[in-house]
Amino acid sequence: MSRILYDIDKDIESCMAVDEETGEVMILDCQKLNELQLERDVKIERAALYRKELRAKENALKTEKLSFDKRQKAIKNAADGLDDWIAAALQGQRFETAKVDIKFRKSEAVSILDMAKLAENFLRVKTEADLTAIKDALKKGEAVEGAELVEKQNIQIK
Repeated sequence: MSRILYDIDKDIESCMAVDEETGEVMILDCQKLNELQLERDVKIERAALYRKELRAKENALKTEKLSFDKRQKAIKNAADGLDDWIAAALQGQRFETAKVDIKFRKSEAVSILDMAKLAENFLRVKTEADLTAIKDALKKGEAVEGAELVEKQNIQIK
């Protein structure tokens, strides 16, 4: 594994592993990690540097994913535009050459003209908790059955 940002002590890194599917950091040999002849502060610093490296990789992958999403959307829009142009040009007629065979088939789709006029049995409602409103109510001392305000400790490494 090549180092991107920091020189991570190989002994510390060998005590940890990252599950590629879940991203969970697993301490493989906690006893070995604790027995390493390094001061506590050095161990913590090096573990934190390893964490910073993982965050940098995470951000790089996120940026790449967004770039791929934009490219995919642009390609899809271009292909959809060509579908529309070809359909308009052929007006439902079959077209066949040695390289392509274009056919049309009938399908059905529902088009909603006015959502407000639909009967209730034709509507689906997605229910989810309004976490912001619940948090505000709990902070004001209001009782919210089914929820509680939990204080957490979030680590910040810079």
